[in-house]
Amino acid sequence: MGFNTRLTDEMVRRYRRSGHWGDETFSAILERQAAAHPEREALVDRRHRVTYAELAARVDRVAAKLGALGIGPGDVVTIQLPNWVEFAYVSRSTTSSTARTWWRIGRRRSGPTT
Repeated sequence: MGFNTRLTDEMVRRYRRSGHWGDETFSAILERQAAAHPEREALVDRRHRVTYAELAARVDRVAAKLGALGIGPGDVVTIQLPNWVEFAYVSRSTTSSTARTWWRIGRRRSGPTT
């Protein structure tokens, strides 16, 4: 399955040259931050304050659950959640399992969507 993007090769080169993009994965960054600063806050929403150690553990737990459900490399996972910490758990866990995440972004419409 192909992946379409509006990013051009020139945009990718520019982001890499500027240092905005690198080769380190989110999983590697999270693992490093959780080891170096386990009690430092990583996420905050109206209801929760989550440390790096907690985030890493919860991402791993969701990734394991997705794997137990048969979701793995090459699968597509659709997520529609508010800006809650749970969104980060699910979206980041798909990078751990190498499933691909598709986000639905936009306003909620009333009535059924077709």
